[in-house]
Amino acid sequence: VCVVEGDSSAQWIWRNVSTPVQPQTNVFTYFRTVFNSTTKVDGPLTIRVAADSNAAVFFNGHVLTRKVTRYKEENITADVIALPPPLFNPIDEKNVIVIRHHSWGDITCFQRTGQKAPGLYVDSNFGVFTGSGEWRYVAGIEYIVHHDQIIGVEGNGRIRFPQIVNGSTALPVDVHSPMYDEGEWLTPLVIKNGPWNTPIPSSETTAVGIGQGGELKSPVYVLQAGTTDAPAPQTDPYSIQSDQLNAHFTPSDQLRQELMRNLSAGGPLVIPRLGDNMFVTLDFALPQHGYLQLHFGESQTEGVVVDSLYTEKPFDLYSGDVYVNQTSGWVNSYGIVGKGYGDRFHTTNGTQMVEFPDERTMRWLVLHIRFQNSQATHLHLQNVFVQQWMYDIGKSKAFFSSGDPVVDRIANLSLVFAGLGMSDTYVDTPGREDGQWIEDARPRALIAARWFNDTALRKIMIRQQAEAQHENGDMHPFPPSNYPAIASVDWSVQWVATMYDDFKWRRSPDLVAKYWSQLVLYWQRVLSFVTKDNMFTGRCLNDIRITPSCPRGQLQASGIVTPWLIERLRFSAEMAQAIDETEQAQNWTVAADGLQTSFMNNFYVDKQGTNVLSSSSPPPPPHIAAIACNEGGDDWSPVGVMQAAHTVAIFTGLINDTRQASAMMDYVAPAPDGSPPPGVLRWNNPTYLRRMLKALSHVNKTLRAVNHLKERFNQYLPGTPQVLRRTRICVCVFVACKFESFKRISYCYQFSPNPFVLTIRTPLPLCFKDKEDLFQSIGYHELMKTPLQVVVFVVVSCSCCCFLLLLLLHGVIVVKTFLVSFNEKGKWTGRSQRMELVLMGGVP
Repeated sequence: VCVVEGDSSAQWIWRNVSTPVQPQTNVFTYFRTVFNSTTKVDGPLTIRVAADSNAAVFFNGHVLTRKVTRYKEENITADVIALPPPLFNPIDEKNVIVIRHHSWGDITCFQRTGQKAPGLYVDSNFGVFTGSGEWRYVAGIEYIVHHDQIIGVEGNGRIRFPQIVNGSTALPVDVHSPMYDEGEWLTPLVIKNGPWNTPIPSSETTAVGIGQGGELKSPVYVLQAGTTDAPAPQTDPYSIQSDQLNAHFTPSDQLRQELMRNLSAGGPLVIPRLGDNMFVTLDFALPQHGYLQLHFGESQTEGVVVDSLYTEKPFDLYSGDVYVNQTSGWVNSYGIVGKGYGDRFHTTNGTQMVEFPDERTMRWLVLHIRFQNSQATHLHLQNVFVQQWMYDIGKSKAFFSSGDPVVDRIANLSLVFAGLGMSDTYVDTPGREDGQWIEDARPRALIAARWFNDTALRKIMIRQQAEAQHENGDMHPFPPSNYPAIASVDWSVQWVATMYDDFKWRRSPDLVAKYWSQLVLYWQRVLSFVTKDNMFTGRCLNDIRITPSCPRGQLQASGIVTPWLIERLRFSAEMAQAIDETEQAQNWTVAADGLQTSFMNNFYVDKQGTNVLSSSSPPPPPHIAAIACNEGGDDWSPVGVMQAAHTVAIFTGLINDTRQASAMMDYVAPAPDGSPPPGVLRWNNPTYLRRMLKALSHVNKTLRAVNHLKERFNQYLPGTPQVLRRTRICVCVFVACKFESFKRISYCYQFSPNPFVLTIRTPLPLCFKDKEDLFQSIGYHELMKTPLQVVVFVVVSCSCCCFLLLLLLHGVIVVKTFLVSFNEKGKWTGRSQRMELVLMGGVP
């Protein structure tokens, strides 16, 4: 990458640094230009902005955008931004554009493909462009530079950085005035031969005038306030979160009530200094996605450190872990996103405002306050807001009314979350990963089209999936991203369905023609995993976490995914016909027919089959097997009875006998609400909710579908008691080797048994000198003082090599034994260092 001065047309620019330009990690830079437009143009004045990695755009002091559309670096797009006429200064005065650029650096994340060079590109329809010599820049020194990326709960980089902002070094507000003195600002240099393709196209959404925005949202409730025993603030960015997580929260009900009265009256939150370390936990009532703003009043003094920590749910339904302690106000700011999910502001004197420059997701916000100035007597918070930043659905008149108040509440709440999941693309788990997960994005795109008549975001998703395709035809699960991952086929095939949705909705094959080569390559890759007897054996996630698997060394085919392949091959054949690719359409139809015949022969279980939970159980009624296993011969053995396996196969019509299809749904999802009977695994991946409702409706079980929707969703409605019982389970694993030493294997968990698969992953064993040392280390004596609903003791003896599980279920002891494999030193020797305990719903 070369840097040279000057050019006569729009060019990429960056700081005046030595060549070649290198990635800049977590660095903020302000770029500024002043203009007086006299150019006559048809329509509004617009600029186009591309930024590697991100940018916020201000026009005469007003924010026009806070982020740019995600991209694959070489295929970066420019966002089209209109300059609203009311924001222009009088005709004889100049106007100011300020762009706050954020270079992420060459990090691994779920929203970009890395960075070869930072840069900013601007062009317009009225003569303003980067490279013209009219731009200046200065470092954003109020944003502390550090390289400590937020680390996801799985141990890898997913989103950006904790932000640390120093109020005393912020740019003055008159930077947006034409009269501002740029004395210390520098002239940027032009980047030649950068990593970005030219010309730069406009993003599909902003090209048609759709951007992002939203309302300012205030908290509605003060959950708790008081003091903590946290240490003095450290410079380590990760300590922002760790100090809060490890602190003991001591609430003051008097302070909470006083702050609640002020909040209800619309007044400021003045937090007196009851100690050096204070906290206030605020509740926004519903999850919010956007940019946190803290507004401080005129009595605010310097030397106060305010840390912001976030969580969006009260507890985890899968593990049962508590994320919000309603009594103390403590929150688990780690559990959803991971290490480092928090931000910090250092106050200065007087009225001030900070808007943290990265988007966050929260319902509960903890402000962890540390007084570093002995003269500071309080924190004067005039306002706390979340500036929502979501996709602009325009003036949609969409509404839902069923006559059933519970269903209406579910629909309205779902609409709120649909908005949270739409920003610069369809985003699954906003905040946690901000990733465009293809498996979840397809139904989100259907919602957007049917509720808001929007297809622009869908075009972005289709393009970015095509751009991320590997040379062999594999797809990426959440493009654009440089995270090393290959999408399983049941996820990547959603790209085909998304293209088909767009083809049918707009009645146009233009995207089919545009991405035809990628579509052909994709099916070549998928069909390469089809055996001579038409069984698909490619990698599938199926219904995540609960689908059984074949023994090692055997071929495995999926009864859950094969119906998708059949349907999507037929979709593809129809699209191929639309662009006169007749031969390819015929080939895909033949492939679909072969898979369908094999599916009915090997997955449709009429009179016999294997129950997933117990091979000794009686054969289940006719059903569709979750998987099929092959030991190397011609026969496939069906295994597993799961609700998920009956969804797509039913509503796509593979079971063409309507009475048989209805009987199957009666078996796996019986009245009144579709909850599974013993021996049938409930669906787990949330996208199967929609598929279950479609399958029940397909066989005219519409009332049951409504009841199933209520049963699954009722727990999320505000003010509704939790329908799932959260149970604390303690798993104490004792390894006794020759009864001379003990080793700790596992810890304690919480869960919601409905059903739940507890996976005990074994870390490296720790040695203890005696039994009492072990008991003290695992907190055994204290543990026995707590009211446990389920206690599991696992005693492992190296001499007999077996597990002995004693389950105390509300006073009933159940004994289970499992053979295991240990070497003479007590180390695991089995291929999988874990065991699973399946607890079905309905346990007494």
